[in-house]
Amino acid sequence: MKNLLLVVANGGPPLDFSLPRLAALARIHVLILVEPNDFNHEQIKRHAASIFRDCSFEAKGLKDSIVSRAQAIQADAILTFSEYALVPVSEACQELGLKGPGRNVQLARDKVLMRDAWYAAGLPSPRHIKVRALGDLREAYRMLRKPFVLKDATGAGSVGCQVINDGDDLDTIYSRIVDVLDEAAESKKKDYSESGDSYVLIAEEFIQATTEGWYDQDGFADFISVEGLVVEGRYHALAVTSRMKALPPFIETSDQSPCLIPDSLHRRISDLAGRAVDALCLENCATHTEIKLQANGELCLIETAARVGGMAIARQLDQVWRLDIVTLLGQILLGEACDIPPLRVEGDARRAAASLAVIGADSNGNPWSRPLPFFPDQIDWVRISEDEDIQVRVEWAQSGKAGALVHPYDEFRGVLNYWGMLFVDAPDARRLNRVCLNIMDNLEKELRMLADILSQPARRPMVRV
Repeated sequence: MKNLLLVVANGGPPLDFSLPRLAALARIHVLILVEPNDFNHEQIKRHAASIFRDCSFEAKGLKDSIVSRAQAIQADAILTFSEYALVPVSEACQELGLKGPGRNVQLARDKVLMRDAWYAAGLPSPRHIKVRALGDLREAYRMLRKPFVLKDATGAGSVGCQVINDGDDLDTIYSRIVDVLDEAAESKKKDYSESGDSYVLIAEEFIQATTEGWYDQDGFADFISVEGLVVEGRYHALAVTSRMKALPPFIETSDQSPCLIPDSLHRRISDLAGRAVDALCLENCATHTEIKLQANGELCLIETAARVGGMAIARQLDQVWRLDIVTLLGQILLGEACDIPPLRVEGDARRAAASLAVIGADSNGNPWSRPLPFFPDQIDWVRISEDEDIQVRVEWAQSGKAGALVHPYDEFRGVLNYWGMLFVDAPDARRLNRVCLNIMDNLEKELRMLADILSQPARRPMVRV
């Protein structure tokens, strides 16, 4: 049996979904860069042939550490699902002659380089400026059309992402973003190929977008993603993923499958995703390409990642279409024969499924009035979803502990706001979207009621004298 080194860090699909599938293909050896929660630790112990730790790594030496572990187990493949570890893992694959994203992986990590590659290829993406310091931000303010977006060039999950308007206090915004990125770095939610305390940001003009002409139902975001695979440099689009409407500025709350955009438009969307991936010259990897929907059927690229989509997108694809992107990716990296399925659309779907963030806001972005403890087992999900034919469960691989506080939403903190993730199953995509909106809008009231009950002193039985 072949050997696969899995580099585990922040991000990626749930380990209880991905590990059994990889273990069916090869002996799994795990290199832990960020200590997992108790649930994930149990999954790793259950499926790994060996476990290594390098939680105090230095960015400059991480590639060498990965190479050393891979050589020790005679690895036939190295894989990470973490966006932050993609560069050192790809570099290790190149050094050992193993299949991976390839020498251009940085184009799928650094949004400045990504935009430059797309501009050179004549692809639609916003005008942008690299920001290394406050002075660069002031220059961007003078040169770019307002509003424009400021975000971490190698970040993920909208951490530190802000919209800059006329008259905004640039000093305060820049300082606040740096503080939040420092917080993310402390929890190792920062690119592991980078060292030092400085950040490279990107300022880019705001992409005008709309759902009109794309959806015939409210409640969806004006952007989607395309999940795909690259095999020996050739791109394969697998499915288009919808988003529930985002919280301001762009915080994702729910990925949803299947996508309700008419099947006839899926090919146009996937074709643009293919051209975007081709421009980055990737070799062997999964891809997750985000695209804005615009008026008159136009599209504009947001970003591409050389990895499986986050949250529970991998589980959604499997639930909705029996489309197992984790197994396919493992087969590709191990050099095994595999059949890549054609693009899946709504008409092919069995049911509908979503990842839904537990976050301290309603679906319009109004923050909760106070922090509240989250006890998922005590919630009547059918009642707060207002639908009897749904199933809700916690993705413990991507969540905190029961009883931990969910704090009111802070738009600077992006995914750092998340307590964790729910997996929602519904009969069809229309009901799925309404269910997710209802859960977000009713959850605070439910948790306040539970918190008030739990805070009451236990009633003592009356004693007759």
